[in-house]
Amino acid sequence: MRTITALLLLGIGGVTAPLWAEEAAVNQYFPLALGNRWIYELHDRTDAPPALESWEIVREERGTFVLRIGQSELTTGGFEEFFIPTSAGIKRFAHETQNKDDPPFFLKEPLTVGTTWDDEDGTYEITALDKTVSAPAGTFPHCLEVTNRRKGGKAMIVTLYALGVGVVQREEVFPIIEGSGTFYPQRQDKAVLRLREWKLSMTEPTALSPAGASAGGNVGRASP
Repeated sequence: MRTITALLLLGIGGVTAPLWAEEAAVNQYFPLALGNRWIYELHDRTDAPPALESWEIVREERGTFVLRIGQSELTTGGFEEFFIPTSAGIKRFAHETQNKDDPPFFLKEPLTVGTTWDDEDGTYEITALDKTVSAPAGTFPHCLEVTNRRKGGKAMIVTLYALGVGVVQREEVFPIIEGSGTFYPQRQDKAVLRLREWKLSMTEPTALSPAGASAGGNVGRASP
C-alpha cells in the first residue's frame, strides 16, 4: 500500500500536486454563489480587540458575482469587489481596477506549486498545496497557499484557501510608513485576517468536508 501511494504522488521529474488539489476546481477554493457569507477577525498591531470583517456575495450580474466587504469599525456600508469565474480561474476587479474589460486573476489554474500571475500591483504565486491552518472557526487541512508580492517590496500577502470553504486566513506584512510618507523596509508591521464563521448557500461536492459542514449547505462557527 505504501508503494502504491508513493507511485501516485510521484510524477515525471518529482512530486506532483496532491490528488485532492489536482481534482479540485478553483471555485472549490473560493465558492461563488449568491448568499455565501464569511465573517473574519482582523488582528493588527494594536492591543484593541479584533475588528470583524464580513464578506458576502450579494448579487450576480450576468456571470459576475458581487462581493460586499464591510468592517465593524467602518461607519460606511463597506465596498464591493467583482469576481468572474472562467475556465482558467477566477478573475477579480474593483472600482479602482484600470482594465475592467480584461481584469487580472484572483486565483489561477493549474493548481500546482509555482503557478504565477500578475495584477496591476504585483505578482501572485501558488507556494503550497497542503497547509494546515487553525482559525477561530476551526482547523483546516490541505489548504492552498498563495503569496502576493507587491511591487517595490511594499508588502507581502499570504492567503490560505480551504477546499469547500474559501479564504481561511490572510496575513499581510508591510513596512512602517512615517507621517512624511517614507518607507522603512527594515521595520515591519502585519495584519492578520482569520475566519470566524462562514455559511455557504450551496454544498460543494468534495470528499474532504471541513469541520462544521451540514446538510443543505456548509456552515461553520467559532467555538463559544
